[in-house]
Amino acid sequence: MNKDLKVSVILSTMHKTNADVVSESNIKCDTVVVNQCDCEKETEVKNGNITFISSPDRGLSKSRNLAIKKSDADILVVSDDDEEFSDGFYEEIKKAYGLLPKADVIIFDVHGRPRNFGDKPKKLSKLQLLKVCSVRITFKSEKIKDKIFFDERLGAGTENGAGEENKFLFDCYRKGLKIYHYPYYIAKLKESESSWFKGYDEKYFYNRGMTTRYTMGFFLSFLYAFYYSFAKRKLHKGQMSVIKSLKYTLKGIFENKLNKKK
Repeated sequence: MNKDLKVSVILSTMHKTNADVVSESNIKCDTVVVNQCDCEKETEVKNGNITFISSPDRGLSKSRNLAIKKSDADILVVSDDDEEFSDGFYEEIKKAYGLLPKADVIIFDVHGRPRNFGDKPKKLSKLQLLKVCSVRITFKSEKIKDKIFFDERLGAGTENGAGEENKFLFDCYRKGLKIYHYPYYIAKLKESESSWFKGYDEKYFYNRGMTTRYTMGFFLSFLYAFYYSFAKRKLHKGQMSVIKSLKYTLKGIFENKLNKKK
């Protein structure tokens, strides 16, 4: 384990008046908080190991990109304000990067999300990245900063749904970064209402088709549409039939609006 590595959490939140969210999340290491609020201009306040930035911008990806830019840590941990971190998680993260020296990105486990990749460290394939949610992601800052960004056309705060974490990881993969899974629960998710998920409706599946086409290209997104509609049918049972979910997903893929906005 490299004890000299500096680990920092980059935490996105909204409409906060102070940095209490850090202690509420059981974070006891360096933290950069980006608080999107109704302020007139961006401000930055440092207090000990906490950097608290208030920004008038909107969008989860914008928040994360700003936090990455402002951090000087070696390893960054992606976080929202609905997590409670495990005691000593940052030491375990250092340990993981010590044991996996070739890793540029390490995916950890979070209580409240499926543990998809087993109980041994392993390198992840491209398609396995589709099973990763953002709050499981950590990465070496030097490999990301000024090179790879969270796509600001995706994520909460846009009209295009989620998928910014998958686009980010696909971009890492395309640029040759090594992405591993390390079996350790770094946090648990608190119960909270999603800012973007409003149910398995027409818009959800249309956006899913649109974002997977944008991230994966036509062929893979087309195949994935069939997989998701059938394999995940229990998730949307009672809200959307398999046939309709596939129909709206394919509509998003074929209309391809995100790529046309480039």
